[in-house]
Amino acid sequence: MLGEAQQRGFEPEYVLRDSWYSGLENLKLIASFGWLFLTRLKSNRKVNPDGQGNVAISSVDIPKEGRVVHLRGFGFVKVFRTVSRDGDAEYWATNDLMMTEEKRAKLEKQGWGIEVYHRPKTLSCSVHFARRCLEGEEHRKARRWVVPLRL
Repeated sequence: MLGEAQQRGFEPEYVLRDSWYSGLENLKLIASFGWLFLTRLKSNRKVNPDGQGNVAISSVDIPKEGRVVHLRGFGFVKVFRTVSRDGDAEYWATNDLMMTEEKRAKLEKQGWGIEVYHRPKTLSCSVHFARRCLEGEEHRKARRWVVPLRL
């Protein structure tokens, strides 16, 4: 999808990604197009904060304004640590080394708005796909689990 967007001349200000899509191939592809990204990272992603070796990002001291570190396999990124409403630490990374916490928070809010907008469509498509998969005779019992979701 990213390649197709680039071929069509798409020029995003930032590509916002969840941690599910923050693999090195994706990040390298985005950077190769000259685009900036903001993505969440899982707490075990390896970074080198001080030239002493790679450690899990969760063990790195990250001030509120963020910190530039080397992301293993990618290069330098700026990372931020936030705390979710339920108290869990969340880690963010961007290839925009000048990004401020205010800009990161603004982009996070925009990303959440996109997530909320698309959630009903995603759920509808997932239920439809699950129903199609369970249509076979051998899955009649399992189909009962899909029906309540369609309501």
